[in-house]
Amino acid sequence: MTELIDRAEVLEILFPLGVPPAWKSDEWDYCVSARAIYDAVMKCKVFEREEVQGTPIESVDFSHNALRAFRKAEITTVEEVLAMSRKRLLSLYHIGPKAADKIIETLERQGYYCTNLKK
Repeated sequence: MTELIDRAEVLEILFPLGVPPAWKSDEWDYCVSARAIYDAVMKCKVFEREEVQGTPIESVDFSHNALRAFRKAEITTVEEVLAMSRKRLLSLYHIGPKAADKIIETLERQGYYCTNLKK
């Protein structure tokens, strides 16, 4: 299980007057101690994210380009790929109609049903 915190909430606690823009750093008249950072992080709400269970995309013989496109889209399991529509698949980085057909062919060869990917 991974814990996530709200970054905006941390910044609001640490910098109640707002974070000064980089080009106006001379107007920034306060500093933040390590203790203040620790206190701010500890005050934030924690979101717990369940680790995704499923078959890793690396276990399927996808092309290097397909794996790169899935990683860029933060798709880590075969089940996530199978849940996609063809339109969504084609919207991925460097995935065109030929690459989409190759992905579907690879999945079907390994016994997966790709009805969503064909729609």
